Order: sequence, then structure tokens, then C-alpha cells
Amino acid sequence: MVRANRTGKTFAMEDNQNWLGVTRPILEAFFHARYFLEMAVKYGRELEYPPRAIPSGWAALLYLYNLR
Repeated sequence: MVRANRTGKTFAMEDNQNWLGVTRPILEAFFHARYFLEMAVKYGRELEYPPRAIPSGWAALLYLYNLR
């Protein structure tokens, strides 16, 4: 058994039979976190005031924090 770094998940050889089912939640969480971090950085630099037409990335970030 191999313990994955920082996930708390212990992988077993049997997990190879269902690799997508085992790893997909971890990868989806990573990509969601990365996306929202990128949007926070991007719009934190670009926007000096709330725009009238909200860019989709900014809207997603507001929705994440229940501000929209």
C-alpha cells in the first residue's frame, strides 16, 4: 500500500482495476481549486471596480463564495 501525499487516501493494488473511480475525485478537486485560484489572481489584477458585464470567471468566483 502506498499513501498519497496530503490526500489521506491509502491506495491498494486493487485500486488499479478502478483507477478512474479512485483518482477522479482527487483530480477534480485539484483542477477546481486551481481554476478558482487562477480566477482570483486574474480578476484581482484586472478589475479596479465591479464591472457591469460580469466575466464568467469572476461570476464563478463570486458564486463560490456565495456573493452572487
